[in-house]
Formats: sequence, C-alpha cells, structure tokens
Amino acid sequence: MPWPVAAHRSRLLLRGRILLDLRHPGAAIEELREACGILDVEEAADAVRGPALLDLARALRESGAEDGETRRALLRAQRAAGDDPELLLPCLAALAAFHDAAGEAGEADETYERAVLLAPADGALRCQLLTAWGESLLRRASTRDGAGIVDRAEYVLREALKSLPARSAQRGRLQGLVGSALAQRFRHLGFLPDLFESRHLLGQAVRAAADAAVRAEVWLQLGRVRLEGWHHAGAPVLMDALQAYESAEREAQAAHGSDPGSVTAARARHGSGAVLALMGRPGAARSAYTAAREQWQRLVGALREVDWADVELTRRVESEPATGEGRTRAERELRDREEGDWERVAPPWWPWTGEWSNWSEFDRS
Repeated sequence: MPWPVAAHRSRLLLRGRILLDLRHPGAAIEELREACGILDVEEAADAVRGPALLDLARALRESGAEDGETRRALLRAQRAAGDDPELLLPCLAALAAFHDAAGEAGEADETYERAVLLAPADGALRCQLLTAWGESLLRRASTRDGAGIVDRAEYVLREALKSLPARSAQRGRLQGLVGSALAQRFRHLGFLPDLFESRHLLGQAVRAAADAAVRAEVWLQLGRVRLEGWHHAGAPVLMDALQAYESAEREAQAAHGSDPGSVTAARARHGSGAVLALMGRPGAARSAYTAAREQWQRLVGALREVDWADVELTRRVESEPATGEGRTRAERELRDREEGDWERVAPPWWPWTGEWSNWSEFDRS
C-alpha cells in the first residue's frame, strides 16, 4: 500500500479514536468507517482490523445508530479475531454488552460466560466482566417475574466481589450490588436471612463507597431493606428507614445537583413520604410526596428519562385522602402491618440504577 494511503488511514483511525474519547461519536463514525474501508482494501492483518471495527461499533452505538450496523461491525470484529484470545476477548465483551442493551438476554448471558472463561483468572478484566454480567442479571431479577434468575445474579456478583482487589475504589459499589441482589432474593423468596445479610452488606457499602452517586443508590436500597425489616421483624425502627431515604436524597443532590435533579432523589423523596405515612404523620408524608412530584416534573421538563410508573404512583399517593389522624403512632403502625395498608403505602422495590458503563470498560486499552 502506498505510503500516502497508509498515512491517511492511520490519521483516520487516530482522529476517530480521539473523537470517541472526547465523546463525539457521531463525528467519529465517518472517520472510522472510512478507515475500516481502507483496511478491507489493504487486506490488513486481523490484529489491526479487529480493534478498528470495535471502535466503529462503539461509535455507532454511542451515537444511537441502528442496531443492525452495530451488530454487523461487532460480528466482523469477532470473525477477524478468530481463535486468538487477546483479540477475541474484547470482541466478546463488547458483543455481550450489545446483546444486553438490545434485550437479548440469552445471547448476553452466553457471551458474558464465554468472555469470563477466556479472561485471565486473576485479572481486572474478569472482575469487570463479572460485574457487568451481574448487573445485567440483577436488572432482570428486579422485575416481578425475576425469581428464576435472582440466584444467578447473586452468585455472579459475589464472584466479582471476591475477585476485586482489597483496596479497590469499586468495593463499596460491588458490596451494594450484592446487597441489592440479596434484597431481591428476599423479595421473591421471602427468606429472612437474605434480608438481614442484605442490610449488613448495604451498611458496609455506604461506608466504603467513595462516590456520592453510589452512596445515594446504596442508601435508597437500604431504606427499602430497613422498611422490610420493620415490617417483618419489627426492627430496625421506622426512623432508621426514614434516615436512609433522607440520606439517599442528600447524596443524590450532592452527586447530581437539584436542577433538574435525579431519579434517585425523586425516589428517595417518595420513600420518605411512605415511611412518614407509616409513622402516622400524614401531613409530613404529603409534603414529601409533593416534593417527589415536583422533582419528577423537573426531570420530565428537562427531557430526562423517567419510569412513568414511578411518576404516576407518586401522583396517586399524593392525591389520596390522608389517613392516620387521631391515632397514636403505635396504633397506626399496627394497622398498617395487620390490615393490608402495607402494600398500598410501601414504596416500590426499585432496581439498582447506578449503571456500570459496561461498553467503554471493554474498549481497546
């Protein structure tokens, strides 16, 4: 290949990768697409073509291009990798993340498993793969029909935690994920020791997490776990659940600001309202629900993605007639536990939403 063509191809690859790193995937697509075309004409070595195709696939996905073109680029990269583990591993990792995002659960699990088996047993990439796979499983386990997958989610996340270096900054986050998986297993199967271990791990996670966004998510999970503990065993007290939700809101504001705020903050305010209602404080509960509704409105106004079921639930409970006036707190708590109001008042089992960016973690080094 003449030197000017080779130099042009190298410049295209370099510019495309710089644009990707600068978060301009749309601009990177044309550079990388042209570079990959030149590599095809050159019949370049697989060790060069494979990473270039992975970069193109990443640019396509991050720019919101059609899944079809992204899938073709990934499959071409996989074919170029052949049986070479060093080339195949990043292809499998990226392909697993693609299947996960496309809702292809079976393909995602199969590809993640292949990648984990291929990764060095004591390497950081194996931990990253297990974490991404575990999060995928946890999202599915957090749905109403997720009972069949919750055991695998907990197992994979525990494996990730075991393989994490002791002083890793991700320890708090992984402890939170394992605690959340245990909470979901309690939700589906009702085994109280899972609830108690979840509370313990989430407590460790909130102390270990260095990032305010992670702490906010952990506190949100801990609020629901403490509430379940009160409902089923009478401990901890409701004030502990309220403190967890208030901490979640405070950490979410520290991480994301208050305008337009975050989904975690809106959920935390709703959770506070639920606990206050269970405590027999209907006026304070309504104020919390109103604050949650206003937070949802700001997010929607800023075109942030929200779960409309959450928005409608907050609106509904805010508009319901207040109950509990004239009763002592003990009477109110007993009524909520014994007469079925628990299901009406208790906040949802919100899934863990502090997403690991399981695409960029597996790009070229």
